[in-house]
Amino acid sequence: MKKKILTISLLAFSMTILTGCMNAIPDLSEEDMDKVTTYMSMILLEHDVNYNSKLLSEEEKPVAIAVEIERQAELARIEEEERLLKEIQERENAPDDIEVEGGGSSSSSASASTLEDVVEIEGISITYAGSDIKDTYPDSGEAMAFTMSSAIGNAFIVSYFDVTNTTDTIISLNFADAQLRGKFKGNGSDYTALTTLLFDDLMLHNDVLGAGETIRLVVVSEVPESAVANGVDGFTLNIRSAINKKSVNITL
Repeated sequence: MKKKILTISLLAFSMTILTGCMNAIPDLSEEDMDKVTTYMSMILLEHDVNYNSKLLSEEEKPVAIAVEIERQAELARIEEEERLLKEIQERENAPDDIEVEGGGSSSSSASASTLEDVVEIEGISITYAGSDIKDTYPDSGEAMAFTMSSAIGNAFIVSYFDVTNTTDTIISLNFADAQLRGKFKGNGSDYTALTTLLFDDLMLHNDVLGAGETIRLVVVSEVPESAVANGVDGFTLNIRSAINKKSVNITL
């Protein structure tokens, strides 16, 4: 365990130096920076159980260092992706004891008048800003790391919500704590809202919002194209919290 912590720490420090993003070591010459990088990389390798410096020549060591740094970075990336996917799976598999039928609410849920009442975050207003039918989201060219494409014969309903900080201070915008569930209803069918890795996914969004600022978040569901051939007229979106048992219906 100690070796793992040390390896991760050294990796982070080495990568920071390599990318030139560390202000704690100012005015180093390029030669000195190379020396520091090489030194940290050698320490990193020495704590790798798969590394044996005695088997490498002096010419081979720089290559081994570069390969090891890249390998450790890839392992860290994979570990983070697995953590996010596990979190999503746990949310998807959680028992859903708030079932709303026909636009009403069951005895286990309390009807809320606004989405703000459901998420229970002080100092914000949430406004429904319309919906689109899309084959992919976000659109190509938008600066997002994660893009979704619908299956053949399906399409996405993308519903937009403008969230505004109504205070004069920065606030924490943590929707994940509310453990939100969403369900689109239309044409006699129900379609569960997706839990995604999108940065602007309302269900899991967790960031800060400056005083008076507004951010647009989305709720997305994948549906048959035939279900939205005429758009989303007549559809509703029910959003509910597994924590406070409140739910609200939004007409699209």
